[in-house]
Amino acid sequence: MRVLVAAPADKLDAFTRATRDALGARDDASSAFAHDRSRDPTLDLPHRVFEERPELVVVIDPRREDPSTIEALRRFGARVVIVFDAIDESAGRSVEARRRWIAHAADGVLGQEAFGASCAVDRHGRAALPFTVASFGGALIAAVAAIPTDPA
Repeated sequence: MRVLVAAPADKLDAFTRATRDALGARDDASSAFAHDRSRDPTLDLPHRVFEERPELVVVIDPRREDPSTIEALRRFGARVVIVFDAIDESAGRSVEARRRWIAHAADGVLGQEAFGASCAVDRHGRAALPFTVASFGGALIAAVAAIPTDPA
């Protein structure tokens, strides 16, 4: 399976490796994209997906991407899993609202710890799967397996 991992630069190597290990992807079947270093990830990320045609895009801690970005990735044939890092309860309603907004466009959603997952539901109506650093691989496998095979 061809996989593209989009993450902040400081998390990119760790999540790319963890994703590759969890899904059994070969090094040459996975690539990485530092979305926080992109001038405009709403354009650059879909362009990468158009060029590389991965089957799965895992977006870690999206910061500037929006539902239209996720829909563009899906139109290029990729299934999209969003991974939210842990947030504390004082993060505010705007963070929760943004997470709900973008999660609803994704095929699957993971949230680190219970509060990180509490405010997100994917496009199929499934609540985000909570994970810990140690359980990321298993949660990712479960999220990918739960994605319906129909393109709707």
